[in-house]
Amino acid sequence: MTGSHCAERKWDERTNSLDLLFDLLSKSARRRVLETLITTDEVPETTVLDAVPDAASERLRVRLEHTDLPKLEAAGLITRNRESGLVRRGPEYDTIRPLLEALDDASEDLPGEWP
Repeated sequence: MTGSHCAERKWDERTNSLDLLFDLLSKSARRRVLETLITTDEVPETTVLDAVPDAASERLRVRLEHTDLPKLEAAGLITRNRESGLVRRGPEYDTIRPLLEALDDASEDLPGEWP
């Protein structure tokens, strides 16, 4: 493999990683879960659910518990312990943290509401 081909491969991997991070941030509920964990390593799952507007609605709660949280967990951004009811930062959380912090810093300039 030539040097330029190796650089091209690394760029593709990074692009795919950024695509994944932006996909994970594309839903407000997931952004709120990740933002909740910026200041603490773990929170009760009820706190995570309370941070999401309209989480009291059964439909949103089901989507959060069965789609959004598992998606974040599969990406390694969170871990969930159903026995203790805790949601923790996952092993890959620091991958998305700079992006969360940059978005938070620019929140007044972003369209809509952050998170």
